[in-house]
Amino acid sequence: MVMITHDVDEAIYLSTRIIVMSPRPGRIANIVEVPMSQPRNRGTTEFAELRARLLKQLNFASDVEQDYYL
Repeated sequence: MVMITHDVDEAIYLSTRIIVMSPRPGRIANIVEVPMSQPRNRGTTEFAELRARLLKQLNFASDVEQDYYL
């Protein structure tokens, strides 16, 4: 199944693989495997670290967010 979302948490929670797209023109920038088993717990360190890594790749993470999640 292919799911398109702008919600990083949703992507991590539901996906086994996340494809990060670049802006204009939309190209595949990165493919990230999600190594966590199902069901996932959003409160784990592993979830938070993957979230911070994806936000950094998307240029949405500030220094404060990175410090909080790492």
